[in-house]
Amino acid sequence: MEKKEDSKKTLGQQILSAYDKNHSDKGPECREIVLEYGKKEFLPRLQKIIQTESKKFPQKFYIMIFGYKDNLEVLASHIRIIVRQTRPKPEPQVLLYSHNPIDDCTKIEWMLPSEQEIDRIYKDPESVDSMLAECCIKFHNGKLR
Repeated sequence: MEKKEDSKKTLGQQILSAYDKNHSDKGPECREIVLEYGKKEFLPRLQKIIQTESKKFPQKFYIMIFGYKDNLEVLASHIRIIVRQTRPKPEPQVLLYSHNPIDDCTKIEWMLPSEQEIDRIYKDPESVDSMLAECCIKFHNGKLR
C-alpha cells in the first residue's frame, strides 16, 4: 500500500527517495576521486617524465597531455603524453606544460577542454577557473599561442 506522502510525489521523486533510503553511503564524489588520482598517479608520473626528459633536453621542452574518452567504457578517460622541443599549436583536449631544466621550473602554458566545452565556457567564463576561461576565450578568438 502507498503511503499518503508518496502518492503526492512524482514517480521520479519516489524512485530517488527509495534510492536514497537504500544507499545512505553515497561514496566518494567525482572531485575526490580526481584529486586522489592526481596526487597518487598523475603527479608522480609527470615528475618521472620531467626527470627523464631533463637529461635528454638541456633547453626548455614541452609536455603535451591529450585527454580522450574510452570508446567502450562511458565513464573512463585516458591520457596520452608527448614530450617535444618545439611549442605546439593549441588544440582542444590538450594540456600543455613547459619545463626549463636550467631553472627547474615547470608551468602550465595553456589548457583546453573539448570544442563544445570551449564554446560553453566562452559564453559563460565565470563558471570555471579563471586560467581555463582565459585560455578558452583566447582560443575562441584565435589569439592563444
